[in-house]
Amino acid sequence: MSSTISSGRPVPALDIACVRGWLSDCETKHVTCGILEDSLSTNDPVDIILIDVRNNRIVKGNTNERYLAVSYARGGVKCLEATKANFDTLQRDGALDQQKLKLPKVIEDAMKLTMSLGERYLWAHCLSIVQDDQMHKDSQINSMHQIFGKAAMTIVAAAGRDANSRLHDVGAGSRSSYLAENFIEGRRFIARPANLRYLLEHGSYGNNAWAYQERILSRRCLILTQYQAYFHCQTSTHTDAGDCEPQDMPSERDMPSSPLATVQMERSLDGKSQFDTFSKGAMSLYSSLIQSSTRRHLSHPTDRLPAFDGISAILKSCYGSPSIAGLPEAILDVALLWVTSNPQTPTHRTRSLPSWSWASHPGSIDYLS
Repeated sequence: MSSTISSGRPVPALDIACVRGWLSDCETKHVTCGILEDSLSTNDPVDIILIDVRNNRIVKGNTNERYLAVSYARGGVKCLEATKANFDTLQRDGALDQQKLKLPKVIEDAMKLTMSLGERYLWAHCLSIVQDDQMHKDSQINSMHQIFGKAAMTIVAAAGRDANSRLHDVGAGSRSSYLAENFIEGRRFIARPANLRYLLEHGSYGNNAWAYQERILSRRCLILTQYQAYFHCQTSTHTDAGDCEPQDMPSERDMPSSPLATVQMERSLDGKSQFDTFSKGAMSLYSSLIQSSTRRHLSHPTDRLPAFDGISAILKSCYGSPSIAGLPEAILDVALLWVTSNPQTPTHRTRSLPSWSWASHPGSIDYLS
């Protein structure tokens, strides 16, 4: 059997001007994205802590500022965090540069990228939440829908294993080759990376429940993988590997849907959503979000409900129903009809939550059809 193996087809370095163009086009030309932005502007601003990438320090601000956010898998890495003890120090000019060795690599690279894009402020979990201040932490977790919803763009570290994984083509050198072609006995075989949907559903990032919430709460995402970059908004998806995609193969830009954004836009357009109150359609949306969140990993079982708080806040704003232990009050009777994916396996539930809440039980949750 004869075969010929060609070298991989490399993707050019990340084109900053191209990313700026995608972002600018979305902000100035996309009517649908503008509607979503207007729906968020009616909320009162939330006080937040931002990284000033020009002066290498943290600053106090609010969600009316223009800022980027970064979403990444934390992975239990010990690194520089904002605490009560160092909060004042980290506000001094150059403070983060002095702590560079302790700074998570993904944050260091996200700061470089923010600066390259001509932006000044960045929101990052480890430095934008005072980690040992429970009151501050709770207030920020309860405001995730506004923090990520109002960010001009979220940088998604889709290929990272943890907070010390670098962003490819920002701090990790060149990218991996996009595809390789083999010819075996005259037949052409092409190997290429997993598509975007797969990357966002699997791996350290895709399997993280916090990261899932951050991504679907974001209006726009710059998704960085080891092979290429994607820009995704509610109108379109772009990639900088366009010239490397084979013309005779389907595009790899398939993106998981964002049902929350759809409902928000319907509410903004009509003054009400497709389902003004919780109904069969709304229940279908809720159950799919629960399934997507609970099948993902959390380092701490007690984070199960907080990692869904931002989603719950959007559902409340759209349907006018508060939640009780993660279950919408308006459909509490139906929302109780959940089952664990493996009911035969003994589980150790979270005692601080009622046993009838899905959030008190580990593992994937499904709803009876």
